[in-house]
Amino acid sequence: MKNLISENVSIENGIENLIYNNINACLKLKDLIFSSFGPFGKKKMLFNKERKLTLTSETSTIFESLKFIHPSSKLITSYIFYQDKEFGDGSGLLFLLSCEILEKSLYLIKKGFFTYQLINCLKNIEKISLKILEQLAIYKIKDASNFNTISSILSVSFFPLIQEQSYFISPQVAYACIKIINEKNFKLSYDNIRVVKILGGDIKDTKTIAGSVLLKDSENNIKNIEHAKIVIFISNFDFLEVETKKKMRINKWEDILELEKIETRALEKKVYMLRNKGINLVIASSFSEKSIYFLNKHQIMAIKINSKFDLQRIAKTTNSIVLTKFKVPDDDEIGYCKKVYVKSLETQKITIFQQNFDQCELCTILLRGNTNVILNNLEKCVFKGISLFKSIMRDERFVPGNGLTEYEIFLKLLEYSNKSINSEVFITYSECFKNIHKYLINLQKDLRRELTFESYFTYRENVNLHSQNQTLKKFPYQKSVKIWDHYSTKYWSIKNAFECSSIILMIDQVIMSKE
Repeated sequence: MKNLISENVSIENGIENLIYNNINACLKLKDLIFSSFGPFGKKKMLFNKERKLTLTSETSTIFESLKFIHPSSKLITSYIFYQDKEFGDGSGLLFLLSCEILEKSLYLIKKGFFTYQLINCLKNIEKISLKILEQLAIYKIKDASNFNTISSILSVSFFPLIQEQSYFISPQVAYACIKIINEKNFKLSYDNIRVVKILGGDIKDTKTIAGSVLLKDSENNIKNIEHAKIVIFISNFDFLEVETKKKMRINKWEDILELEKIETRALEKKVYMLRNKGINLVIASSFSEKSIYFLNKHQIMAIKINSKFDLQRIAKTTNSIVLTKFKVPDDDEIGYCKKVYVKSLETQKITIFQQNFDQCELCTILLRGNTNVILNNLEKCVFKGISLFKSIMRDERFVPGNGLTEYEIFLKLLEYSNKSINSEVFITYSECFKNIHKYLINLQKDLRRELTFESYFTYRENVNLHSQNQTLKKFPYQKSVKIWDHYSTKYWSIKNAFECSSIILMIDQVIMSKE
């Protein structure tokens, strides 16, 4: 192999060199994450390549700032990013549960079990755990478009990231998501909600606007237009070229003045043609001084946009068509906006295209904050809220929170272990869910610790009462506790944790090329 492969390539084989190293690589990361797990987890101070400061307790954000070399660490990182992108939550549970499974697998391998035996047992335990989880999904939201319900759910999810500020940002995100989702449109993506960060002010000044926002001023003196009719040109707003096939010879200085008069008349004529169409707002990549003069004269607002993304966003907001060159637009090419106005926020001037939600499927959240760190955290909350809302729309079921679901799965797996041939493996892997419950308990404060145990014992008493009296129709977990986890998010966290752990155990050879 030395004559075939470069010296920078390393190959790992065998149980000791391969499986032990793969599992230990993941377990070393566990020490970084478990202290930040749950709503009372500790925050980490991170510095990225650009030396920007970030305070967070989110697993996905912590993993983004780390550079991994080992393949097994990169594999588990890919699962974490997928979980956070699709559901906006559950990445911490996925990572810790997969680490617990790998740690128990290492313990069983040392006792003499083969990896293929453990992988088959993991598939059975995964199926049983997901069935138990589905049985615990006994609470369902009646109306997923209820503003108060969605706002309260998002505030709980935002609390670990921005603490008490979550009560101000969650209503804005909930309002934007609910307004976009209507009877005719059930699709929601990140393109429907845009975030604009403006430094200065307080978080209470955050607003949600139906439409788009540009971080620039208008080019002329017109600052406010109601019921705007808009035409968009991707080219320059340049009328200085005279359309003539004849050559012009200049002999005297009077000829230059005459040429300038001709150009000015042509320019005013074309602006007048736009005015006769009812257009009172023109968007182009640049404007000349003469065009600004005539646009002011005819009370037409001028806005300069060079970014093609901003042009697409404005065209989507106003339902207009972007024209490649100047012409008098047709009726179907003219856009409409309820109100376009310029507003000053601290030292920043912005142009707001305000629209009705029934005429526009795009909205903008204006985030205000004193520092860039606060604005970045608020932006993460917005995108996290969109993912959570999408997952709630797909599945409206919830399971008991505060670690009670994990503990109930642990107890049910102990019951299944008596019926299984590999009872020792079932008991060992069932302790993974018990440890997840311990992490949540240990990270809570002394006052919250008593409340957690009290809610758990109340839950077990109701379950025992329900098993004794099958005709009892009461909820086995008290609704007054009001601690819930989303079923779909927890379902895929558990499923991805088992899948990721099984893949790591399946690896029989690692080939790495050194940099």
